[in-house]
Order: sequence, then C-alpha cells, then structure tokens
Amino acid sequence: MFFFIYHIEKGREKSPGLGMSPCPEYDLALALEEGPVSMHVISPPLRLAQAFRALEDVKGRAPGDLRGSFNSISRSVSVYGAGARMPSGPVRVDPAAASLKEEAERAAVLLEPRIRGRILRYEEARSSMEPCGPSMVAMAAQRLVLRSGMSLMPGIAYRGYGGRVCSRCGATAGFVISDCLCCGSSGCLVCGECSSMGTVRECEPLYALPATAEKKGTGRVHGPILRYELTPAQKRASGKLRDWYLEGLGDEALVWAVCGAGKTEVSFAAMAEALNRGEKVLYAAPRRDVVAEIGERIQSAFPGASCSSYYSGSAARSGKLTDITVATTHQALRFYRCFDLTVLDEVDAFPYQGSRMLEHAVRRARFENGKTIFMSATPSRRLMEDSRNGRILTARISARYHGHPLPVPEVAAIGPISSGMISKDKAVPPPGLLDAVKESLAAGHKHFVFVPRKAAAESVSRTISGALESTDEHRPNVGWSHSSDPDREQKRRAFTAGGMDVLVCTSIMERGVTVPGCDVTVLGADKDSVFDYRSLVQMAGRAGRQKARPTGRVTFVCEKPNADIKQAIEIINEMNDDAMRNGFLLKEATEADDGKKDG
Repeated sequence: MFFFIYHIEKGREKSPGLGMSPCPEYDLALALEEGPVSMHVISPPLRLAQAFRALEDVKGRAPGDLRGSFNSISRSVSVYGAGARMPSGPVRVDPAAASLKEEAERAAVLLEPRIRGRILRYEEARSSMEPCGPSMVAMAAQRLVLRSGMSLMPGIAYRGYGGRVCSRCGATAGFVISDCLCCGSSGCLVCGECSSMGTVRECEPLYALPATAEKKGTGRVHGPILRYELTPAQKRASGKLRDWYLEGLGDEALVWAVCGAGKTEVSFAAMAEALNRGEKVLYAAPRRDVVAEIGERIQSAFPGASCSSYYSGSAARSGKLTDITVATTHQALRFYRCFDLTVLDEVDAFPYQGSRMLEHAVRRARFENGKTIFMSATPSRRLMEDSRNGRILTARISARYHGHPLPVPEVAAIGPISSGMISKDKAVPPPGLLDAVKESLAAGHKHFVFVPRKAAAESVSRTISGALESTDEHRPNVGWSHSSDPDREQKRRAFTAGGMDVLVCTSIMERGVTVPGCDVTVLGADKDSVFDYRSLVQMAGRAGRQKARPTGRVTFVCEKPNADIKQAIEIINEMNDDAMRNGFLLKEATEADDGKKDG
C-alpha cells in the first residue's frame, strides 16, 4: 500500500495543513463536510514508513503556502524516499464520489468494533472485512483515523538517524530484508522478533484504536465460585487485593507466594470488583499450558462473565472483547489500551522475564490509568526491594494449604570436585548423592535431581542408574530430560504419575511439575550463569507440596555457597517466618520444625 502527502487549505481564516492518506480524494470528501476546502498532493507515492518520516520531518515547521509545502516535502523525500521521484508540481485533488464515500462509511461501521481495543496489521483488518475490497478497507480505516482517533503507524518506522523500530513489539533490531509482494520492493524490512504473531512489514500499516473506557455497572454481581475454600493465608492476600482495587491504593500490586500456595484464585476477588464495574480484565501468563488450564478455571469461577483464551493453537479469534481475556504474554501484542485490570502470572518466568517486547505488549494492552497485579513465587530483585520498602502493595501467601513450613535446603559444599559430578563424559557422583537417592526410594519417595547442563543430565542419569542397579535387587527407573529431549513431556507425565523413580533434568522442570512426596537435589547449585536465586527457589519448591508428605529433603550441592544460594535460602526462611508469625502453620508443624532447629 502506498501513501500520498497532501497540502490542505480550509478557508481563508484557517492555516493550511499537511496530511497523508492512501486515498487523498476520500480525505477531501470528508473535509468538505466542514466547509470549502482545497487539497493538492505534494509527494510521489511512498511506502508508509517513508511518508511518515517525511511528514514528521517537516511538521515541526509551519507549512507555508502550497509552494513552500511542496519544496519542504521535496527535500524530505530526497532523504527518506528511497529514490522516489517527485511530481513536477502540486497535483490538485478532486473529492471522491458521494456513493463511494457512503460505502466507505458503512465499511467503517463494520470495521470499528473489530479493531477497538486492538492493534491490527492491514492484512488482518482486510481479512476481517471480506468481501470488501482492499481500497474500501483502506478508506474505512482512514475514516476511523480522521473521525475516531485511530492511530495509523508504519509497521516498521524510522527511529533517529538510521535506526528502525517495530511499531507492534518495539524491537529495534532483528529486522530481515525480504522481497515484498505488497510493495514490489526487493528490500522491504520485516520484523523477525514478533513474526510468530504475523508478519509486520515496513510498507504495511498498523492500526490501533483504544477501547471505550466507559465505566458502567453491569447490573449483575460477579462473585467467584471457588472449587475449594481459601486458606487463611490466601484469604488475607485476597482481601488485601480487593481493598487495593476498590480504594485505588496505587496502580500496581504484588502477590508474593510460596511455590504451590495457589496464587490464581487469590486474584479473583479483585477481578470480581472490576467485572461488577463493567470493566475488562486481562489474565496473562508466559506459558501456553498455563493459559490453557487457567482459562477453564476462570470460566468456571465466573460463569456469568464472557471469557476467551488466546494462545498458539487456541480457537479464540479477534472478535468483540470479552469480559475476561486469558492470554499468553505474546498474545498481548494483539491488544491496545483495552484492559482496566491486568493480572500477570509468573512474572518471573521465561519468556516474559527479561523480555522488553513482552513487557511493552502487556503495558500497552491496559488503559493508561489501568491497574496491574504481578504474581510470583520468585519476584525480581527490584520487585522484592519495592515490596520490602513499601513502594508496592504486597499480598503475601507465605504458607501452603497443608499448613507446614517450606523445606529449607541443606547446603553440601564439597569443594572443587563438584565440577566432576556434572561432566559430560562420566559423571562422578558427589558424596552422599547415591545414599540420598537410595533413602528416598527405600521410603517410597521419588527423587528429583537438577543439573546445570544438558549433557550432564544424561551422564548423571547413567551414573545413578548404574550404581543403583549394581547394588539393589530392584531396578529403579532412572530417567533424564532437557529442552532438546523430544520425549520430555512423556517423561514428565511418567515421573508425576509414578512410572519413574528418579528424574535427572535441567531447569526445564523447575515449574509446573508436582510430584507427590519427592526429594530434591540440585547439582552445581553455584553455577550462577545457569541457576539464579529464582531457579533455586523454584527447584526447592518441588518438595513438600502434598498433604500426604508435606516435608521433604532439599539439598544444594556446590563448590561453595554463592550469593544466589544464600538469597534463595533467605527467601524460603523469610516466608516460613511470615507464616509462623501470622499463625498460618499448624501447631504440630511448628513444633516439629522447632525440634529440628534444636537438634
């Protein structure tokens, strides 16, 4: 699609102006509704990024008369127009026919609800408007730009001197030069960072239209229907979030929960308050499997509210916004200024953690005055510091449902030999590892062994398996897995279902895996290039999750304790202290814990 820059004059008393459009004759027809107008095209056909930058370059200077505007644009086109040839002079524009204008108005009425609250590529807008032709979709979009405040952006815009930026994901690198059927160029830029969400091109427009922010009561009272009664720790956190939302006590809140404490349902009270005001809610999580499962739970909890789930392979389509939208953080790229409340689960997890693109997407999806709840078992250092210093409202869930304290990791500092135990060739088991595994199996428990490298997963698994086979009559099933293992999902299911006794793996299974009554050993826990305090807390959190065995043994094996090991243990102790101080632990559990400390 190509755009033209035009000079427009609206009567003698008004200053002339500049604009751009794929169909200047339609812009003129709209302008004539307000009185006499004259319009001249003053540029060659340009790709949107070129037209956008050329217009931006001269808009800082007041456009003088028609000739002055033409000369200014001519200079900009010579810089940004990629060789486009200027016309010999301004070209007068005649208005579009009345019948064409009326047809475009009808098309705009159809397009507006499909784009409200979203950011769409031109191709997405066009496919939602079939059988309207491309030029009619362009005119309908232009009407929304001029009359409804819709933003028009080049897919990839110029940034500074020679830089580029993707208008959808905010990437400033990772662009690919490709042949383009849309503009006919052999050098059209494509964004490689967000290509999984549909191709964003330099020549293709992006449209973004905020949702209407009207606050209307629905007339219904949404009260979440829970599958179980909340624990005292959950009730405290839930009430704190509800009060924060009702009383407007800031734009952000943090739910800091221990692993396995049940964060999701704690956010439901605040979500219910938003729904009762007629507001829209986004529940976002980084991982597809989490979104698929939580979407069903949220719909069951709020049967009177409409709910849609967006993730790769989901059936949801970009139609009218539902009351609650559940989406991966990648899918948040599709939304624009439409959510009053955003609940961001697993804020510390890959791929959200450390991704500017996904932070940009989630932030832009909410209204500018919207609120966000961050939920995590392992918040970033910044969030923890803000929490401890009172800069963000924090609702802690410091105890699991069974009322027992978290297992506190033991540290086995074995010196330099720790490197040998994770060798890719032949792993040398550290002192005590085989004994610990045997003790777990003898007691009927599973054993999780985490390693920092893929190759170590296989070698450590072979070493443990060989040692157990050579000493025991029973042959335990010892498996391994890592991110390149095509059978990792089957092995995960086998381990959680009881078909595997020991699983040696990398950090791919530090989250979302509950194995009844398991013990945990982390080899190379001081490899801080792989395991930071968040990974260590999550891995330790695999133990003690079930009421049948709420305890468990966690061991960090290392050369010597580093800062991340110390911080992970500090966080676990801090949560146990909070749970004890607030009476969230069972009396017998605290007595048993005191006995361990005395011993």
